[in-house]
Amino acid sequence: MTPKTAQRIREVNDDAWTPSLVALLRELWLVDPPGEPAHLPEEQRDELLAVPKMLADGRLRAWIAIEMQDLLGCITMTDGTIDNLYVRGPHRRNGVGGQLLAAAQTAGANDVTLPEGNEAAVAFFTSHGWIEPERKEA
Repeated sequence: MTPKTAQRIREVNDDAWTPSLVALLRELWLVDPPGEPAHLPEEQRDELLAVPKMLADGRLRAWIAIEMQDLLGCITMTDGTIDNLYVRGPHRRNGVGGQLLAAAQTAGANDVTLPEGNEAAVAFFTSHGWIEPERKEA
């Protein structure tokens, strides 16, 4: 993939794409302590199980980025708040996150929930104008 290649952004609003979204969210939420098998914390397991119902009843909106048959990333939104944005490692810094964010913005996203300590997420949303840059006092 070349940088800034236009991806196909698809809203997940039918059963056909729900398993792809769940797979991406599972990948995002996996906890893999050194020397132990990867596992999902209980809270995330419960959230993954709820994804199909939440999509069906409209509580959750989601988009995935696809290039050919390759899943590149996803974004989810609840009540106008972005809950998750994930781009697989090899596709980062190629505009995929920005395209996913644009899809959510077009659908009414107006806030974001950031994981504590995720400096990359803070930098991304700051660069896209969602977070005011912190000013250092002299």
